Amino acid sequence: MLWLLHHPECEMLLISVVACSNSTLKQLVLQAKREYQAEAVHQIQIYFADSHGSWRWADSRHKRPMSSIILTLRHRPCCSPCCRSRRPP
Repeated sequence: MLWLLHHPECEMLLISVVACSNSTLKQLVLQAKREYQAEAVHQIQIYFADSHGSWRWADSRHKRPMSSIILTLRHRPCCSPCCRSRRPP
């Protein structure tokens, strides 16, 4: 039995398996984990600290190429020396 429950703040997948072995469920979870990790390679996860000192996930965005980051002359001295010496290809 497979249920997809929608809530305004989250999405939850509920799976019920009646079998002698849980290997099918383990395979399903491992496949989902691999696919999630393969997609996460191209994304940056954004977290923020809440009032209790815990980190909360806020958003995920696609990674930007380093060549798209442009600093004005006023902001360049604020960078660490290792960042200043790096030039885009």
